Amino acid sequence: MRVKTRVFLVFMSYVFGITIVFLYILNKHAFTDINMVLCWLSLYFFGLVIAYDYSKRETFFTFGIVFNIFGALYTNFYIIESILLDNIITSETFMAMRLSYISILSFDIAYYIFPIKHGISIYINKREWYDQDKYNPGRIMKMLLGLFAVSLAAEYYVIFSKIGLGAFFSASRSTKTLLLSGYSLLSFYQHTIPLIAAIALYLYLNNKTKHSFPLFLGAIIVAVFNAYIRGSRAELICIILPIIFLLHYYNKISNRTVIVLGLLSLLLFGLWKSFYSTQRTISYDSEFNTWYKICNNVLKSGFKYKYGSTYMTTIKNLIIPVTDSNTLSTWYLQNYEADVLARGGGRGFSAVLEAYINFNAIGNVIIYFLYGEILRAFEPQKEEWSMNRINYKLVLAFIILSSMYLFFRAESYSLWKNMAWFKIYPTALIFICSRKKSDAEVVLKIEF
Repeated sequence: MRVKTRVFLVFMSYVFGITIVFLYILNKHAFTDINMVLCWLSLYFFGLVIAYDYSKRETFFTFGIVFNIFGALYTNFYIIESILLDNIITSETFMAMRLSYISILSFDIAYYIFPIKHGISIYINKREWYDQDKYNPGRIMKMLLGLFAVSLAAEYYVIFSKIGLGAFFSASRSTKTLLLSGYSLLSFYQHTIPLIAAIALYLYLNNKTKHSFPLFLGAIIVAVFNAYIRGSRAELICIILPIIFLLHYYNKISNRTVIVLGLLSLLLFGLWKSFYSTQRTISYDSEFNTWYKICNNVLKSGFKYKYGSTYMTTIKNLIIPVTDSNTLSTWYLQNYEADVLARGGGRGFSAVLEAYINFNAIGNVIIYFLYGEILRAFEPQKEEWSMNRINYKLVLAFIILSSMYLFFRAESYSLWKNMAWFKIYPTALIFICSRKKSDAEVVLKIEF
């Protein structure tokens, strides 16, 4: 059966299933609010976008598909849950939902309809800097091992030497945040260790680089340990998503297996916090509804528009790693949840809301249109996805994929600064220093 025919049949089955569920819920939970109808219609839209993308590229690991999946989860899960439980949904919540839809639609228009067709290429000595014959895999491994050793040393100093493992593990989530806040720079290991595991797996699958598989196993064990003692479900995404992506890229697992592993990962995501008690329950509350609660608090208050100041702060911190900038997350806690701030806790401010409080709804259109252009520009083109070549664009791809959920549950400062300083800059430096020729001229070329 041809791919497009199979995709069409699957999509029609999806539409039929969504329609049956919608009619059943409509019968049990009568409602006439146009916002709720809009929520259900969005499910058809997400399904159509994913089916269209898959029919073109025959993979679920495109930036567009992953973005829309996270968009559907973070936008619709709480709304549908509230409908099923007959909970009251405020006008501010519906407004946040509409802003999220505007953001997703703007991203999709840029990504699918008006992309930078040829993307962005970086040339060194008139050759793209990620060409496979320009890298020394052994040198990459040595630098990864060095980064892993430094990361372990930083973790040992912070968790075992200064805080104490027992005290840290038994502390509440907010107390853990407070304890780590005193070692903000040294907590880089939370980001680098899962990334080291992913790159080590990449080197192993690509050309069986010596010591790459043991490094992958060691880094994965430490990364899972860190996610467990921190009680962090978000860290699971940075661990699981790159592994599934690489196994699928190297044809170790099929698209069907990707779907199964994705559903199992979502189940693990819901069970994760129950592993700290004797009772197993599935809950996504703090993940998918927190950003809605933040929107409720901000939208019903008389806030002042930021007019782009938060994005200027983000750009500044992409250049200077340590500043005295007051982030939106801190601003929110100071003005709306001072008690959480006093306990040392934190909140992940939403990028959707950030765009709105800077430029109103037009901000959501502009910012997410730019995000769509940026991600499509840096996404590896089909001809670049060949086997047996060391390609930094592939590393950049799973860095972005593992951070995609942050486009909905984090401000631009947290999203781009952490991605840049803890992931992109270190790995780019490793790959540049692992080139076989060091006398290289770097040229950035953008082709439209």
